[in-house]
Amino acid sequence: MQRLAWRTWLNEGLAEYFENLEFQYGSHTRTVPSYYQLTILMRSALPFLGSYFQLGGQQWYAEEAKSLRYAIAWSLVTFFLSSDQSKVFFIKMLNTLSTNYCESVDTLAFVNQQYPGGISQLDTD
Repeated sequence: MQRLAWRTWLNEGLAEYFENLEFQYGSHTRTVPSYYQLTILMRSALPFLGSYFQLGGQQWYAEEAKSLRYAIAWSLVTFFLSSDQSKVFFIKMLNTLSTNYCESVDTLAFVNQQYPGGISQLDTD
């Protein structure tokens, strides 16, 4: 279940993130904030990321709070690409997923081992 959720939020978060890129003459010019996603996040009670990362595929795509799950995925990718420290973690995560594609990855253990301060700090950040 964790492996599917890990890939689900990441796939959907990347899709939402890249949907907001602006291009001019075939070159990326800027990333436009998603006011729709921001509004959802500001109006919602956000779950602990440890719980969010453990959602299974059926739970993730269930209609109840579906917009919130997409908004969180978008915000995580946006956050991970926002600073050098978080980019280092994001690169480690992507490399781990690419080298362990067919294996289950314990999301919480990975975050606790690789993100400075673990899941509690990521939730705060």
